[in-house]
This record gives sequence, structure tokens and C-alpha cells, in this order.
Amino acid sequence: MEYTKDLIFNVHYQKEAAKKLGWTSRTIRIIKRHKVVVGAILAVTVLMLVDVILMKSFMQLLNTIK
Repeated sequence: MEYTKDLIFNVHYQKEAAKKLGWTSRTIRIIKRHKVVVGAILAVTVLMLVDVILMKSFMQLLNTIK
């Protein structure tokens, strides 16, 4: 009886768990699960890039003063 219901309703048990996930879907799943950590890492990275750009422009400014 259960087997025929599964066939009629096209039910598949644990097919998702058996399937391997690609690196993109794994990455998206990690980002969705750890939003705060990913946001913090992204903010730190952006601030570091801004800092490097500002230091570079300051060094160029000091070179023009000579």
C-alpha cells in the first residue's frame, strides 16, 4: 500500500542527501547560513581596500611636495 502511494505521488526519499552539491551551491548555502560572519568579512575586506587606496594617494601627495 505504501509503495503504491509512493509511486502514484512520485515520492522520493533522501534523493537530495545522496546528490553531491557543486561548489557554487555549497558556497551559497554557507553564505545564507552565516550572514553575520560573511557580512563582517566583506566589510573588513572593503575597509582594507579603502585604506590601501588612501595610503597610496597620501604617498603620491607626499611625493609631489618634494
